[in-house]
Amino acid sequence: MADSVILRAGLLLIALIVLAWLAASLRATNLVDDGNAVVAKAQRESIRPEEVRHGRDLLHRGRRFNADLDPRLREGYLLLLSRRNAAALAVARDGARREPENFDAWYLLYLAAQGAGDREAATRARRVILALNPLAVDRLDTRLSGGS
Repeated sequence: MADSVILRAGLLLIALIVLAWLAASLRATNLVDDGNAVVAKAQRESIRPEEVRHGRDLLHRGRRFNADLDPRLREGYLLLLSRRNAAALAVARDGARREPENFDAWYLLYLAAQGAGDREAATRARRVILALNPLAVDRLDTRLSGGS
């Protein structure tokens, strides 16, 4: 009888921990989604510095329960879109260092290096992008020549 009560109490505790983790993960997902909405707005139009700060804060808080690098890279894109190229480049370098096979990290690094005027970093990022996805380089070349 006592073993049964201990077992049930243990299962209940585990269920509560899982429920708390799921709630925190859902909150993090919602924060990242809200931060992504700010990034999307910045892609369409110029946004105010306080909107950039708010978007970065949302993405930063959303990273707490998200092991994925994507929220950090989205923050880098937000920095890039707000013409903070050096800060975007730092985010991209960190992402490429942490996940060397992450295409999005290298693409952000390429764009940020272009914006910051770091030809060496842009060239290296382009080489890595070519190794990760040879078809993407055609888009990079088209983008640089003013095509779509």
